[in-house]
Amino acid sequence: MSAPGSPPEGSSPNSGTTLKPYLRRKKSSLGETKIAVLGMAGVGKSALCVRFLTKRFIGEYDQASENKYKCATTLEGESVTFELLDTRSNNDDMGVRDDVVRWADGFVLVYSVTSRQTFEVLAEVRRRLEDMKKVNHVPVILLGNKADLAHVRQVTQDEGARLAAELSCSFMEVSASEDVTKRLG
Repeated sequence: MSAPGSPPEGSSPNSGTTLKPYLRRKKSSLGETKIAVLGMAGVGKSALCVRFLTKRFIGEYDQASENKYKCATTLEGESVTFELLDTRSNNDDMGVRDDVVRWADGFVLVYSVTSRQTFEVLAEVRRRLEDMKKVNHVPVILLGNKADLAHVRQVTQDEGARLAAELSCSFMEVSASEDVTKRLG
């Protein structure tokens, strides 16, 4: 599925500035950047991708399928095409498979603020990415989804910020359903 034009403003504020350091690693042109969205089943990967592309929230998805989305935008006067891979997760691999890691230029690691288990696996996911890519620093952004569900929160913002610091990456808490974004690191 493709979304024409720019990514919606409200769906992922700072997405350009958050990704900018990772996009800059290409020498002459930002061109096409491939991003894989990783995390356990049920954290909201599909909802986040659709929200980013369409400004809409859809609550039900087929967790057995993997989808690619394309969107074009302009970042600092250069045309950029993002290709997003909404990975399928069997919760053993969290979408970190050889074909996915080879394909992607960068990764969005997603956990649910309402599930400690989805958060605790992400340091291992980052380690696996670096082992598979055979580099010391893999471009990553950490997203804590479901920030609108504070009444059932299991992972604090401070814990997310500490993990992002350990992973040397940016961090945001978001809510695909409520269009909430809090840039925290």
